[in-house]
Amino acid sequence: MSDTTHRNSVNQRSFGSSKELVDYCKPIEQGWFRCQAIAIGAAKLDPEQCEIACRAAVKAAQSESDAYRQVTPLAWPIEALASVGLVKQAHRLADEALSLAMTITP
Repeated sequence: MSDTTHRNSVNQRSFGSSKELVDYCKPIEQGWFRCQAIAIGAAKLDPEQCEIACRAAVKAAQSESDAYRQVTPLAWPIEALASVGLVKQAHRLADEALSLAMTITP
């Protein structure tokens, strides 16, 4: 299964825990798509499990080779956190993403 197909398959699944979600997403090779997939699933979890999953999503993004590829997929965990009511955590991650974005050179 391609990374994008695997990422998209998260939409049709439900997960009982962040561990189950992260384990399902482990085969996704590119950190960009793994981050997105974990965040998509995280938005379906309770707030505590969502926060744990979003930490894994951030780590997946950080595995990318440059700042652009690290910061861009962070929109997904930011949105997931906000969608389950973790607004402070979403703001904190957004601030971190903006700081990282400022280091990107064209």
